[in-house]
Amino acid sequence: SRDLPSDHWLYLACDVRFGHAAMLYTWLAQSEGRGYNEFHEQGQQLLSYLKTVPRFAEAAKTWTSAFDINFNQFRYPDIISKPIWNASKVPLAVFLEEHYATFRAELEAIINAGDVEDGYEAIRRADVSVESLSTPGGWDAIRIVRYGDWNEAFCTFAPKTCALLRTRKELVNCPYVNTNYYKLFPGAH
Repeated sequence: SRDLPSDHWLYLACDVRFGHAAMLYTWLAQSEGRGYNEFHEQGQQLLSYLKTVPRFAEAAKTWTSAFDINFNQFRYPDIISKPIWNASKVPLAVFLEEHYATFRAELEAIINAGDVEDGYEAIRRADVSVESLSTPGGWDAIRIVRYGDWNEAFCTFAPKTCALLRTRKELVNCPYVNTNYYKLFPGAH
C-alpha cells in the first residue's frame, strides 16, 4: 500500500517490484507486436500508482514514462538525478578512478586465468546469489558485494580490490548495494 511507512515500503522492496514491473510492461508494449494496448495500459497503471506514493512526490514530477525512472530515486528521492556527472564531483567516482590500475590488474588476472578453475568461471559458479535479468549467453555477472554480503570467493581472487572497496562507506554501510563485474559475450548487446 502507498500508505505504508517509508522504511516498511523499502524493506519489502515495493519500489523495485513496482518499478521493474512498470518498465517491463512498457518495454513489452514497445517490443511485442501483439498485446501493445494491454501491456502499455499495465505499465501506465503501475507508473501512475508509483507517482502517488508520498516518498516519490518530487521525483515523480519528472516521470512521464516508466523509462524515466532512475532507480536511485527510489532509495534517495531527494537526491538530484542526472544521466552524466562530472566524475570529479562524485567522491566514489574519484576513488574508482584513483584505483583503476588495481581493479583492472586483478580483473584481468581473473579473466585471463589459464585454468578455468582459477578464474571467472570458478567465481561465477561459487556464487548463487547474483540477480540478473540478462538472457543466457548475453551478459554474465560475478558479485563482489550484495546487500552487505561479500563474495569471499571473489575476494580470494581479488584481495586488493575487496580491501579497497571495503573502505567505502557507500558499499559497506548501504543495505541496498549490489556491486558486480559484468561480462558481455561476443555478439551480444
